[in-house]
Amino acid sequence: MSLYRLTQQSSIIRTSDNTVIPNDPANSDYQQYQLWLSQGNVPDPVPLSDLANNQIQIIKNSYNQAISNNVTYTNSVGTFEYQTDVNSRNNILSTITGFSLANTVPPNFYWRSANNVNVPFTLTELQELAQAMLSQGWTAFEKRTTLIDQILSANTANTITSVVW
Repeated sequence: MSLYRLTQQSSIIRTSDNTVIPNDPANSDYQQYQLWLSQGNVPDPVPLSDLANNQIQIIKNSYNQAISNNVTYTNSVGTFEYQTDVNSRNNILSTITGFSLANTVPPNFYWRSANNVNVPFTLTELQELAQAMLSQGWTAFEKRTTLIDQILSANTANTITSVVW
């Protein structure tokens, strides 16, 4: 174990007391680190677990974005994009649940597109739109799972950081 360890940021950790040393030439601890380096010493790399946790968080953030991307759906009126954020998904599912009891939607029922067009919908079309949203979410979830598994099975820093959305 080395006297210093690299971090994912520009700071360094002194391993003897876990002091975080900023990358600041005016800092006396940083000056000691630079002297130590000049004597041919090499710091420990960033721990693979830190890299993996960071990369997993990046993948999770990308997943959250992917499941909220608009979905394109074509019904009897035309092709439009629809929002798929968590509120939109919950709203469409509860709407379908309610109208399924009557097995129809009210007269002149519409769903609002992402660009704020009131698009007439039948119950079947509404169910198909929800399916498109869920399919997009499932595809993203499968990708998320695969990428996280790749990160967890990686054994080098380069392999971990090469796993991207």
